[in-house]
Amino acid sequence: MFTILVTELFADNAQPHNQAGVKGTVVDEDGNPIIGANVTILSFDTRYYRYRVSFVKMVKTDSAGRFYTSVDREGSYLIYVTYDNRKTPGVDYVPERWRTWLSSDSISSRRFVLKKGASIYLDGDIRHVKTNRAATSYQFMILEPKGGGEEYWTGPVRDYGSSSHLVRFLGFDERLVIVPAETEVKLRVTANFQAGGSQTFIVTGKIGYFKLPQGETLHVDVREYSVISNIEYVKGILNSGFSLLDDCRTAGFLVEAESEDLYNAYDSVEEALFLWKKQFFDQSFAKARSAYILAVRSESTLKGLIESSSQSLVPALILLLIVALASARLVTEKSNFLEITTENGRFSISITFLLETAFYFLLFTFYYFIFPGCRLVHRLTYISMGIFIFLFGKATTFLFPRLAHEKRSEDQPIQLKSAIAMAFSMGSRNLQRRRVRTLMNLISIMILVFGFITLTSISPRYGLSMMTMNSVLPVDALLIEDLPLGGAPGEFVQLPESFLEWLESNPNVTLFSPKAENTPVYMNNPLGRLYSTRGEWREVLGVIGIIPSGEANLTKLNQIVKEGDYLRDDDPNGILVSSSWKESLNVNVGDKLYGFGQEFIIRGFFDRDALSRLVDINGEIYLPYCKDPDPQSAVGNLPCPPESVIIVNYEKALTLPEVSTSRVAVQLSEIKGYESLAKMIALIYEYRVYISHPRFLTAYYLGEYIEEQGTGLVLPLMVLVMLNIGLSMFANVNERRNEIASLSSIGLNPAHIAALFIAEAMIIGFIGGGLGYLLGISGYRLAFLLSGLQVREKVSAEWGVLSIFISVLTAVVASLIPALRSSTIVTPSLSRQWSIEEEELPTESNRPWVLNLPIVLMAKELEPFTAFIIKRLQRDEPSFVGQINLEKEPSEKGILRKISFDYYLPRKGGRTRNSLIIQKGVGGVYELKLMCTAEDPSVPQKESVYVTASYVRKVILEWSTAECEVATPFDPHLSTLYNLVNTYSPTTLYVISTYPDTYDKIETLKEALILRGIRPPKFTVSIVNPHNLTQIMEAAKNLVSRADIVCISGENASICSALTMESVKQKKTICYVVDNRPVEERMKKPFQELKIITLS
Repeated sequence: MFTILVTELFADNAQPHNQAGVKGTVVDEDGNPIIGANVTILSFDTRYYRYRVSFVKMVKTDSAGRFYTSVDREGSYLIYVTYDNRKTPGVDYVPERWRTWLSSDSISSRRFVLKKGASIYLDGDIRHVKTNRAATSYQFMILEPKGGGEEYWTGPVRDYGSSSHLVRFLGFDERLVIVPAETEVKLRVTANFQAGGSQTFIVTGKIGYFKLPQGETLHVDVREYSVISNIEYVKGILNSGFSLLDDCRTAGFLVEAESEDLYNAYDSVEEALFLWKKQFFDQSFAKARSAYILAVRSESTLKGLIESSSQSLVPALILLLIVALASARLVTEKSNFLEITTENGRFSISITFLLETAFYFLLFTFYYFIFPGCRLVHRLTYISMGIFIFLFGKATTFLFPRLAHEKRSEDQPIQLKSAIAMAFSMGSRNLQRRRVRTLMNLISIMILVFGFITLTSISPRYGLSMMTMNSVLPVDALLIEDLPLGGAPGEFVQLPESFLEWLESNPNVTLFSPKAENTPVYMNNPLGRLYSTRGEWREVLGVIGIIPSGEANLTKLNQIVKEGDYLRDDDPNGILVSSSWKESLNVNVGDKLYGFGQEFIIRGFFDRDALSRLVDINGEIYLPYCKDPDPQSAVGNLPCPPESVIIVNYEKALTLPEVSTSRVAVQLSEIKGYESLAKMIALIYEYRVYISHPRFLTAYYLGEYIEEQGTGLVLPLMVLVMLNIGLSMFANVNERRNEIASLSSIGLNPAHIAALFIAEAMIIGFIGGGLGYLLGISGYRLAFLLSGLQVREKVSAEWGVLSIFISVLTAVVASLIPALRSSTIVTPSLSRQWSIEEEELPTESNRPWVLNLPIVLMAKELEPFTAFIIKRLQRDEPSFVGQINLEKEPSEKGILRKISFDYYLPRKGGRTRNSLIIQKGVGGVYELKLMCTAEDPSVPQKESVYVTASYVRKVILEWSTAECEVATPFDPHLSTLYNLVNTYSPTTLYVISTYPDTYDKIETLKEALILRGIRPPKFTVSIVNPHNLTQIMEAAKNLVSRADIVCISGENASICSALTMESVKQKKTICYVVDNRPVEERMKKPFQELKIITLS
């Protein structure tokens, strides 16, 4: 007692002025003092939005369990008391804390009673089906059945985890929870994720709670509780999805595809639950995530179905009104009236108005019964909406012609609006006169649109995708990599160490081979240098880190060693360098190299060509990549020169700058385990996984894709409808020859006549498209009754607009050829092939012969063509040609170019005087005529003209062939090939391709070029194996040697890289077609003009 009094008196007297003191005793539940307990003082500042905590100091209790300390300023503080007996496996006492206010010149005191404790470690990753990343932080809360009555900040600590004070300031493990010993407890886990959101679940133990003796340690696999929590979460989404499914079916929507997705998700949940019971937690989570993706996608689709159908009512009714108005104008003339006589007089009603009203309300009623979205609103609301739209539409059609005035001018006496209205009016009357043919064409269009709406489905989806390719290496293995979205060749996302440890610990893995490499660096900014003992150095652009034995088994990397030995797994300082280093650095096997602050020992020299040909399991180039030093260059990343690459052990490589794990390859003990492991990794981590077998290579990845169903039916239907309408139009043209002649006689030119037939086609397409859309929607109801049609219903009004667009386009395309034929019945165009016919003979003996030459020129070809012709004629001067002269004369069609020359007839004697006339023709192209006058009467004029024309034709043909030759990778969308031909007009286009249908697509390109007036070149195609790098390099070398210009645009990185390297080596001109459009736009517009950049 005396000692205690003296100590307290000393503490009181020792307290400095203005300081706040705290003292206390620490005892166990039996009242025994705890010696050496840690007392930690934390500042607890509450002046901020979130309280701020900081470490102040830590002291220990003395032999009596007492402590005393002081702080410099008064304020709010947290005092933690912890103690553990190192001899026991776990922590022996539950930490105690006390929140208090320490005032200046005063001492606060408390008696801390530490409860007996035990340790629980929560092992394993916590994952949520919403994201592919594991939780980044955790919070664990102790739940006691009786509950602790203490204040949260005072008493035994009940919260643990990543952000707890015990972890941040006292060094506790973030996965450790100290629970009261001999007490039934549960744990509430809250996990937070980097992408946002959290997951909360209860950890209960095998018997429903945990009850541990003092000092014991228990490890719990938290995945067991995390996975079952995810399964329950997905079940909740499925319940919501099935409820929406019932609502949609009740409304009458066709939801067979969504139903199948939901039931597939349900089956996946059942499989996940089965795997969870078998303790296969990772496999169970993968199944749960697969079910989540399907369930969320289906739920979103069903919600969108209901929302879109409600929002589409007004646009759809407007569309129906326009179709009704057009149909009424097709049936009757606007000037027809129905007269009604009564006792008070007579009055008339427009028959067109009556038909418009009848058609609209007929379609309006029909639409109500066939479209489920109409029943989602009140019937009175739907009727009011329909009446308002009808009145508004009629008011618009009445006022618009009276308000829309156009200015007239002498240059344009017929206004565009009036011309369009007249064309459609005349087209409508023509269709009225041929009702049966019009009806047949309408039925054809309606069938087309019906098939498009009812039998097809196009929608973006997200899920697990699979792609099968030819095998590259005859090996059974699994390769995993993480690629950035839209990354350039050679770029990758580092695989985390936690994933590598998890994969290596898989009991089915028999070979584990990660590969480390550097991220691409600029060629003029290398990673570093390696120095020999003599001070000579070489730059290092690329680093490859391997486990030697693994890569020897998988990729046969050991076969590239030309001199010396291959690396060994237990040799951390070994290095392989290019054989060119031997001479440049004057080094041999066993010599040392220095760089990156480390020492390396040369174990062998590799063959640079062998390394450049080496490919990985997935068919990609094994070399790391470099960046082009020119920031404006469109080449992108290129494989590093092999002589600037070093190969070291995996662990050694990770110590070098910019180096990380780019991929990992494994082999499994069971063949059947490859697919399940690949799917699990793709679903959980969203990595790209390749399964290699001797005969095939399969890639699994999680991403977006386009789901297409029934689209193969649309094109045949379009062709049949085009043929039907085309034949009908041809018959129409032949029947209306006299009418066409009359139209031409009153001043309509061929373009006007063709426009009339186009207008008729547009009327048929529009009305048929609108009625076909209604018919297609009604087809869903029939499919709903029959069941089994796996398409997704098109409820948005945009599909109606698209249907009309497709129908109008089909009708217009089908009528183009008949329309062009109609325009040439009265005013036929001149033939574009020259020939000497009787009608071309001059009427007078001294008149020149005029021959049309078989060539048309674009504006950009005028100058080079003129220069070529003059240069070519001068080459034959004075043997065959003389008096060459070029004149330019103004004319009504622009500048007229005339090349005059005399041609001396070989063998016959005599000469002809000639003028080659180049003038602008129809369509903006330039046509050529030859005016020829024979001067020697001893030679028949026709023979003289024929010989001269043959000579001119030969010169023109030389122009057609006097172009460059171009080599390029094959573009499946044809955009690159089209722009190369359009820009360079090559005589030969060398194409290197990996696609088996290359020849078919080139035929399509030829037809497109001819339609656009572009002369197709000769195509030379080399089909190569995309995974045979040697074959690709040989083909590239062969094609580049024959070409003048080399294009390096393409999707296959190996082909583009090979062409680039060979072009640089052979000093050929390199070009690049800039096409940043998405794939969908490339497919829709393959022949759009693009920018071409010349690189060298």
